Amino acid sequence: MKKSSIEFTKKNQSVTYLVFSVIGGRLLGYFSLALKPLTVKGETVSNTVKRKLLLVSEFDKRSNTYTMSAYLIAQIGKNFSENEGKLLSFYRNNRFSQFDTRQTTSNSDKPHELVQLLRLL
Repeated sequence: MKKSSIEFTKKNQSVTYLVFSVIGGRLLGYFSLALKPLTVKGETVSNTVKRKLLLVSEFDKRSNTYTMSAYLIAQIGKNFSENEGKLLSFYRNNRFSQFDTRQTTSNSDKPHELVQLLRLL
């Protein structure tokens, strides 16, 4: 985290925040924010979301995808004693909705599923 986050910040590619416990000051996790292109498959969202996406994205009829610039909130580390369901509930309670999943492709770790969430402002 330390090396990557510093390098990405120096290149203006992202900014990383640390999250500490109010009581005890324990490091709970960290996340990065970056501006990235985002592609959403049309079949993964409701018609209401599709109408909203058309206001802020470019629609490709051939692939049935919507592409736009979006702020990426990358949860790149967390305290694994925290419950995953609790984390997803936090995002859902803040009006994020799941639009896809993907598998990690890192050679150093075993692959695991990443949940992709979207919130339209």
